[in-house]
Amino acid sequence: MNSRRPVITYENVYLLKGKPGAHSLQNNSGAAISSVEYVQGINFSVDNTRTNLGAVGAKGFIDKSIRTAPDVQLTVNVLETFRDESLFSGLISGNHNLDQNFYAIIGNKRSVDFKDISMSGSDAISFGNCFLNSVAISQSTNGILTSQYSYVGSNLEAQKITASSLGGFTGKAPSINLSGNQLQDIKFQFTDPSSYYTSDSDFLITSHQTRIEIGSNDEDGAFLIKPDTLQNFNLNLPVKRKAIYSLGKKYPVKRKPLFPSLGSINFTALASDFESTDSNKNLKDFLNFDHSFKLRISFDNKKLQNFSFQIRNAKLKAHSYNSALESQMASEFSLEFDVSDLKVALDRLMQETEFHDGFAILLEDGNNILT
Repeated sequence: MNSRRPVITYENVYLLKGKPGAHSLQNNSGAAISSVEYVQGINFSVDNTRTNLGAVGAKGFIDKSIRTAPDVQLTVNVLETFRDESLFSGLISGNHNLDQNFYAIIGNKRSVDFKDISMSGSDAISFGNCFLNSVAISQSTNGILTSQYSYVGSNLEAQKITASSLGGFTGKAPSINLSGNQLQDIKFQFTDPSSYYTSDSDFLITSHQTRIEIGSNDEDGAFLIKPDTLQNFNLNLPVKRKAIYSLGKKYPVKRKPLFPSLGSINFTALASDFESTDSNKNLKDFLNFDHSFKLRISFDNKKLQNFSFQIRNAKLKAHSYNSALESQMASEFSLEFDVSDLKVALDRLMQETEFHDGFAILLEDGNNILT
């Protein structure tokens, strides 16, 4: 047991990431290494898929082996900022055929912040060849905007960081050369911890800085409650993938994104008034009409920056109401949409707006594969 740190607590752990393109020294050293900001939690697990073989004449299994490398599941929960340095920036501007490495640095002493530790001798748990699997963005009344990023990787390694003869700190990078010899044969190179540390709260987004507009693409009513009493929302953007294997290789050579991709957004609201017209006063007529909805979710921060989602052609998936004694009537509804119908608007200092048609999950080697 580590007497200076009998247990690992939250101030001991700090998460760093390399640039996309995991198995490259250049993407795991120097300026390519950056912190994952405002982390609220890190979860990881390993799935062992075994092949159980039997044979005629044998009652039991003759073999129970792991024939493919286990997948590593990594989930990172953060306070969302949509900054260029955030995990979200990789979603709208990256190439999702590329993987990256993550490094959880663990300090040796309790009650000592990351910026005050010495990297040399610190423990590190590193995650190799991580591909983005999904993003879930959510917020509740009186709450800060949060996101959950889920990744699937090919390797997990625990090690001690050592001082480098070239200056800085080094260790073995967790990535596997997936498309080549499938060896783990490069190193990472870190600088001083204080160069990675960030603590500016002006980029955080509170509930009163969030605006949500929901409407129907049609002139008729929407058969929904008016969105002036929304209590929370949860936006889900999955990235479906298929692992591709090759003869002579244990690890998948690729994790290919699959299309089309279906996103969803869920809301909870307090019921006050309803939107309905003569053409769809009842649920049967409403469902027959099959309305499409348009949404805009806009976020501001104290830096006078604005970020917004615009969704077209969303369809109602589920809708429920709940009313009980001594409580307010609540409504829960879920909409689903093709991710290609989502746009991102980025307004720097409320002056210039930059539009992105869809997410980078629609990109194949940097080119749009959906038209």
